[in-house]
Amino acid sequence: MSKHPHLKYITMSSSKMNHQIFHFPGAEICLGGLTELRCNLSIEPSFFFGLVQYCRSIEKLIVEPCTKDNYGLAKLIEVQENLKHFEYVLREEERDDFIKFKEISQALMNKSQTIIHFEANYDEGIVISPKIFPKLLNLRILRLIIRSGIDEEIERQLEVLTFFNLQEFRSEYILAETVTKVIEKTGGKLQIIVADYDLSSNY
Repeated sequence: MSKHPHLKYITMSSSKMNHQIFHFPGAEICLGGLTELRCNLSIEPSFFFGLVQYCRSIEKLIVEPCTKDNYGLAKLIEVQENLKHFEYVLREEERDDFIKFKEISQALMNKSQTIIHFEANYDEGIVISPKIFPKLLNLRILRLIIRSGIDEEIERQLEVLTFFNLQEFRSEYILAETVTKVIEKTGGKLQIIVADYDLSSNY
């Protein structure tokens, strides 16, 4: 790792990720400049705890789901100084047996002041808690997909919120009335709107 002191991006997508890269020579310098991480939640928490030692500058985090929370990743999120972009990616083969990611949700809420891009796919139940929405005061980009129908908690949160800095809003399967309320309460900076309405809406 000492040969790559300017590493900016890492993808860790395998549950068999056993290489303790934070023990490699030069890890402190190499990982200290990391700004983007794509990872799978099936990776052992101990791996993320190892990254906590050096990685404090991650700005973009893309998470691939699985069926368990990961307190190691939650801790990694907590120590970031300027996390701007969070994205939760849903795979077709991972649509069953979702659980609430309480540890990760709480960590994101603690970093909500710096997040300007939030993107999440919701399927058979809430994964990332929608309680984060009221805390995203500086949000510029919001992208939400609810594949299996409307979740009432998500709807309730979105209906009462005001995103003054929102510039892009993309949604799928959210009620048209809710989409309209979100748009109406933006601060006049909205530039992109893409909405695939829920067909059950009476709007």
